[in-house]
Amino acid sequence: MILKRLLPISCSLVALTSTASANVRASPESLPSPGSYSQQQPSRDGIGKVYMGREISFVMGHRGIDWLERRDREKEERT
Repeated sequence: MILKRLLPISCSLVALTSTASANVRASPESLPSPGSYSQQQPSRDGIGKVYMGREISFVMGHRGIDWLERRDREKEERT
């Protein structure tokens, strides 16, 4: 009995979230053109793919929190 009551709610939530995520996707006009990326020999911190003159770095995981929260970060990066 409870399952029959919950099923319509869960189905509507799935429909709602899939519609919301579809609206968040970038339009083709806002995506970079295929020619704006280039390849190079990867540095020790990057993946070798370059966008607008800057190499894309690796994705940082949760273990990078100490580096992000270091005391002298603002002075180093002059934000």
